[in-house]
Amino acid sequence: GEHGEVRLMHQFNEPGFPLFLWAFARLPAARSFSALLWGAGLGGIAGLGMGPVDAMPFLLPGAVIAGAMLRDDLSLRSGPWRGFLLAVAACAVVAVLIKLPTLLAMADHAGGSHRAAWTAVIPFADELRHHLAGRARFLIAFWPFTLLALVFVARRGGRTPPERALLLLLGAGVVLGPVLQSVLWQLQDHLGPLRGFDVTRFNRLAPFAFLIAALSGLRNLLDRRVPVTGNTGASPAHALAFAALAGLALHASWTVKTDHWAEMRRGWTWRGLYGGADVAALAARAAKSPAAPFRCATAGAFHEYHPLYLLANDLETADGYAVIYPDRYRRYWAQVLRPLLLAEPESADYFTRWGSRAYLFHSMRPEAEALPALPFAHWYDLDLLSLANVRFLVSRKPLDDPRLQLLPPAWAEAARTAWADRPLTARLRDYAAGRNPGPRQYVYENPAALPRFFLAEGTRIIDSPDALGDASLADLSASVFLLRDDADGLADTPPGDGPPGELTVSEYALEQSALRVSAARACWIVNTSLWYPGARCAINGVETPVTPAYGAFQAVRLPAGEHRIIWHPGPKGPTSP
Repeated sequence: GEHGEVRLMHQFNEPGFPLFLWAFARLPAARSFSALLWGAGLGGIAGLGMGPVDAMPFLLPGAVIAGAMLRDDLSLRSGPWRGFLLAVAACAVVAVLIKLPTLLAMADHAGGSHRAAWTAVIPFADELRHHLAGRARFLIAFWPFTLLALVFVARRGGRTPPERALLLLLGAGVVLGPVLQSVLWQLQDHLGPLRGFDVTRFNRLAPFAFLIAALSGLRNLLDRRVPVTGNTGASPAHALAFAALAGLALHASWTVKTDHWAEMRRGWTWRGLYGGADVAALAARAAKSPAAPFRCATAGAFHEYHPLYLLANDLETADGYAVIYPDRYRRYWAQVLRPLLLAEPESADYFTRWGSRAYLFHSMRPEAEALPALPFAHWYDLDLLSLANVRFLVSRKPLDDPRLQLLPPAWAEAARTAWADRPLTARLRDYAAGRNPGPRQYVYENPAALPRFFLAEGTRIIDSPDALGDASLADLSASVFLLRDDADGLADTPPGDGPPGELTVSEYALEQSALRVSAARACWIVNTSLWYPGARCAINGVETPVTPAYGAFQAVRLPAGEHRIIWHPGPKGPTSP
């Protein structure tokens, strides 16, 4: 749906824009104190429900323009207008304050994040063509609305302040965003914590401006005497024309909606995805072994099926959509995806442009959709997933890899059939109580997965993460691979014979873990949590430097002997413990 109905309505609704417009339209702007409280309340909803970095800079200009159109007034001397601006300011301040710890942490780690690197590799001309071509396809796909918007631009030309504001918003979404983004991405080294900030998200306001401009153009064609914000009644000609336009929109959405309904009939609903019985059984298994943590990953992920379904069940994942994460992990994940990225340049381009998605991507080629099973070994590097403690893989389709073991389904096929044959009222009651089977989700165990913490005796110095993809799991587990820039003068040392010691996890939590190690020989202890500056590890009460291992994880050098270890893997920042 990139160029169709879903694209338009997804952008129109994603940040809650219509709800905000309705709320701002009802605010008591003539009374400053009431407007202040109203705006602060909306800011609380925005701060708790969305990321202000992502949505607030685009919501608030839209709210200002909507207020101008409703009041047909942009004068700061107007009492109601001043109240309206006061509410907008209160909304912004409260929303940002709620998210301030997150914003500060993001700013603190922006320099070493994926955002500091993934945008800088795209040439200016290529990026500009990419964004402008996307806008052109959007306008062509909705050509009746585009023609009517052009009528508005040509005949009205911004004669009133609200019309000028509407033109400004339309230009920001269709032209300014893509051009400005292409310019900013060439200035990444000078933007500090704003690296990777996506100003093309003005397109979230573009559908609002686009629809209002099109409807205004249609009204102008029917009756040139009616202003954009006029209050005259609609004639039969108006009603017929607007009904025809609504019919065009309904026709464009029909194909998409029928696809959605077909998916729902097969059980692919939000309830079925987030509350699927197979994933729930996996979550129960994780809860029974808190001292043996493991990660999961979603094979063949894409927009409709992604790792969030696992995260919602309190499962730790090695993949996901992260607004900001270390660039070290992006380079590691590129090695996990190397088979797919080498085979499909379009997938490599997508991963480069949208580095916030560290997914086990599904092939982007249309013929791959019909595959009965995913060719796992041809798309992903299982050894690197094993190194990252990925013990379970979940997929919408079977996985074709003999190294993985399929777990029994939570609902056997006979039980699914029996449930589907029950009366409709009984199935509805089961659905409301969460007793429905939901769609089949294939869960595979990876027996070769390494534990979260393990001991390795050898050291191998490498020049780039590419060497990780060339190594076997046996080599990766026997020696710690260090990038040359992280080696601090260390040299290659081979592993000895037999395990270097024994390790026991006494306590595990994301923020802190306690371990006991009995090391027969000097060795490394590896923690496959992401490496961040400021990660801390105390050995027998003594703070010990944490070294980046395998380019993305953490390791500490241990002498022979008995050790008690307290590990704080989290990043250093304003909210660190």
